[in-house]
Amino acid sequence: MTDTFTGGWSVFTATMLLIVAACNIVQGIVAVVAPTAFVTGSGRVLLLNLVSWGVLLAAWGLVMLAAAGALIGGQAWTRLLACVLAGVNVLFQLGFVIAVPTWALVVVALDVVVIYGLAVGWPREEAAAGYLAGRADAATGRAAAGGSAEERAPGRPLTEEPGRPATGGAPPPRP
Repeated sequence: MTDTFTGGWSVFTATMLLIVAACNIVQGIVAVVAPTAFVTGSGRVLLLNLVSWGVLLAAWGLVMLAAAGALIGGQAWTRLLACVLAGVNVLFQLGFVIAVPTWALVVVALDVVVIYGLAVGWPREEAAAGYLAGRADAATGRAAAGGSAEERAPGRPLTEEPGRPATGGAPPPRP
């Protein structure tokens, strides 16, 4: 039985994404329930009024919450999704800088931490597996591309012609 526990950077990043999602949900609910809590001259944030922006932000927080759950589950595709969500959330929060500058900048900082964790904090085994995924020619050389069916020896270049002796990349001897 294999241990599927996800640990280290992946748990840290997923936890930070959960915190950002919770911040968005709380911020969205406050904008809907008590729009006067935000100080704006016109009662608008970017193109929408505070209530509409609050609904959008709360829904966005729920999407981020689902992505954090999938990230904790260890799904590889969620790393890219969570990175995109955190990047878009930076733009959402920059829209709120007028109304609540400190809160918005703290959430932007958390988004940057999430993006950092997603970009650099992953085990080398996962990176190597991702790099070799889909590389059918890694062990067979030209056979996977329709060439000869002979097995490629380690260190033998992929550019050699089938049936010719392995020269290790050196030019053929002169007659």
